[in-house]
Formats: sequence, structure tokens, C-alpha cells
Amino acid sequence: MVFGEDSFRYDGWFRTIRIPYAGIQRVVRAEAFGYPIDRLRAGNHCIVTNHAKYWVGLAWFSPQANRTFAERFIRKKPYVGI
Repeated sequence: MVFGEDSFRYDGWFRTIRIPYAGIQRVVRAEAFGYPIDRLRAGNHCIVTNHAKYWVGLAWFSPQANRTFAERFIRKKPYVGI
């Protein structure tokens, strides 16, 4: 997970995604989608852009990375999804 000046990069198991901050509409926790998605993607977040949805799993990252993600996306008003 890399927080750049103008974009967010996430290196997943099968692909790397790069999302410009300006394109992010909201960030939603998996629990907000209800059953069965909340069971299948527990602990993950869905980053919704103008063109797609990207699932980001934070379990494999350090506590500092999780805090930075929360500060950038969850706690800021333009990115709050719920």
C-alpha cells in the first residue's frame, strides 16, 4: 500500500491498482453490504470510483498502514461512505 501525492496504490495478490484521489467517490466497509458479502469480505473496504469498485484488504498490513488508510479515507468527509 502506497499513499502518493495524487494517487493510492495497492499491491494485491493478483494485480496492482492505482487510484487517483480525485476519482474516489467513497470508501465503504464490507459490513455495510450485508450478507453474504460481509461474510466473504470481512474486514475489507470497497473503494468506489466513477468507473469501478476495488476491494482492499488491510489484514496483511502494519497497524501504521491501517491508521494511515483510516486517516486518508475513512475519517475525511469527502471519502466517508457509510
